[in-house]
Amino acid sequence: MPVSIDRFVDERSDRWQRLSTLVRRGRRGEGSLSAEEVLELGRLYRVAASDLAIAQRDYSRDRATLALNDVVAEAHSLVYSERQVPVSAIRAFFRRDLPRLVRANLGYVGAAFALFAVPAVVAYLLALAYPDLLQALLPPELRQNLERHQLWTDIDEQLRPFAASLIMTNNIFVSFFAFAGGAVAGTFTALVLVQNGLQLGAIFAATQSAGLASGLLTFIAGHGFVELSVIFLSGGAGLRLASAFLAPGDMTRGDALRIRGSQSLRIVLFCIPCLMVAGLIEGFLSPSAVPWPVKLGVGLVSGGALWGYLLLVGRR
Repeated sequence: MPVSIDRFVDERSDRWQRLSTLVRRGRRGEGSLSAEEVLELGRLYRVAASDLAIAQRDYSRDRATLALNDVVAEAHSLVYSERQVPVSAIRAFFRRDLPRLVRANLGYVGAAFALFAVPAVVAYLLALAYPDLLQALLPPELRQNLERHQLWTDIDEQLRPFAASLIMTNNIFVSFFAFAGGAVAGTFTALVLVQNGLQLGAIFAATQSAGLASGLLTFIAGHGFVELSVIFLSGGAGLRLASAFLAPGDMTRGDALRIRGSQSLRIVLFCIPCLMVAGLIEGFLSPSAVPWPVKLGVGLVSGGALWGYLLLVGRR
């Protein structure tokens, strides 16, 4: 038997009033609610919607049910509103929010770098000491090229536009997988980083043994700084996403996943145009006959511009 309407309202009126207050403040625009209040708004809305379902079942004709319906409807229109993003907000995102977000996650980016760099160094040293390991670490086609003392980096000039497109697509997939792997507690993110690190270390060891290391370094000088940086950023975003499962802190895992997932996705979306730039350099400049100092200069300028933006912009 349902409780009386008076008791039903008395037990819940405080949180309905709090929800109404948050909705009124939220309608003032961006920044009117703190992050904690936004989460509180979501929780109160879900609870009020549940209360409304009970009220409509047991007290459908009471004025309190009609009033609660108005509160829930107002909250629904705010929670699920689809407002256009003003240009000023986009400018603020790139001038301030994105660099600050990356700096706040530098610990995860450093962890991604370690997961890549340590296996790369280990594979490089072991492959130099035990050349038979290259059979397991390198694809057969690559080993055959090195046995003929040829690099795989020579791209015909007519094929370079297609190669640039293919390189961009491949790099975007690698970065996306490094990020999405965070959804399985970071295990797949770690696997992607470690695997790519092992392969890069083995490639350097193989080219050094074949006397082709200088050619490889010349090839990657133009695009390597940006390309590797983006892989570390994507891997850090994946580890940040994994932290929502492993260490949500004071939040529920669902709330942590929504907040950290949104932050991580913004970083990954920024990585896509960076990878396009790296792909263009790798497809057109890297295989060209341009002298290596020019390629190195392009690599240093592009990599320096990327990290200068991420580390310095928005500090005021």
